[in-house]
Amino acid sequence: MPTINGNESVEEIQKIHEQVKAKIEKSNMSYQVQAENHRMKVVFQPGDPVWIYLRNIRISFQQKNKLMP
Repeated sequence: MPTINGNESVEEIQKIHEQVKAKIEKSNMSYQVQAENHRMKVVFQPGDPVWIYLRNIRISFQQKNKLMP
């Protein structure tokens, strides 16, 4: 049975970590490229009409709570 030095095993693990990190970064870049290919590129200019959906935007001009008359 071959004996492995502690430093050698640490270096092997670090190499594996670097390889895995590089592969994850490469796959993330490919996912990003694929996602950007499916996105619609829209550039708005000042004065362009746009549709604003206000259902989830809460604009409160007055505090409302259960103690108000």
